[in-house]
Amino acid sequence: MKIARVETFLFDPGLAKNLLFCRVETESGIHGWGEAYVTPGKEQIIQSLLTTLGKYVIGRDSRSIRHTAQVVFDDFAMRRASLDLLSAWSALELAMWDIVAKAANEPLYNILGGPSRERVKVYANGWSNGSESIEQNLERALAVKEAGYTALKWDPFPGPWRSFIHREDEDHVVRYVRRMRETLGPHFGLLIECHRRLAPMHAIRIGQRLRHYDIGWYEEPSLCDNIELVAETRRAMPGIPIVTGEAIYSKEGFAQADRKSTRLNSSHRCISYAVFCLKK
Repeated sequence: MKIARVETFLFDPGLAKNLLFCRVETESGIHGWGEAYVTPGKEQIIQSLLTTLGKYVIGRDSRSIRHTAQVVFDDFAMRRASLDLLSAWSALELAMWDIVAKAANEPLYNILGGPSRERVKVYANGWSNGSESIEQNLERALAVKEAGYTALKWDPFPGPWRSFIHREDEDHVVRYVRRMRETLGPHFGLLIECHRRLAPMHAIRIGQRLRHYDIGWYEEPSLCDNIELVAETRRAMPGIPIVTGEAIYSKEGFAQADRKSTRLNSSHRCISYAVFCLKK
């Protein structure tokens, strides 16, 4: 089942970010769909990479996923990874797995070992608009709760993203989380996203202030390229789960994070990546 054609589709759903899909078709006519992660302003860059990679994989067997990934890494990327490259490749890989499943006439989860659960807990993400006031987002959070969610994640930090934070901005974060707790009640899950922006000294100080509001987790407070920065925050706050993994792109990176986490108290490990929470 050699790959014959790769098409890309950039779609604006009218929300916070655009969506980038690809359709991979084989010479036998079976096709698969994949999606590439894009960030605002980089859609055309990743689409261009995806188009270039598409030409690179034409003629290759769509079932040869691991080998093709290695060839792309070795020959196309010259053994250097990046978010943009791996976002583009992930769309192709997803489409290739889709083709494998369709050719086998089986759901992909059966090919990968079968299902392990019938239900998956989820949390609300992407509901918050950072340009709106705290009061407006409190109303939106109540609507999320009314929709049946029992946890939500948002980034309460004002911009710009810097490794330091002014004390008035820190006070804004604490006030924001406090108001969310008061509005949503004691049993609703509050999941704090930091987007890797803080130096450990700031992440620790803010985290220690937020722990009074029973937050569900503290996500990527510091850059995870140096996992020791994340671990430093974790060691200073044993009562708060620290989440990472979103910006780790390789098996080696996850292995390093796992080794670091096993050296910490197992009841509050740094985990790779947060894959749970909470809708009725």
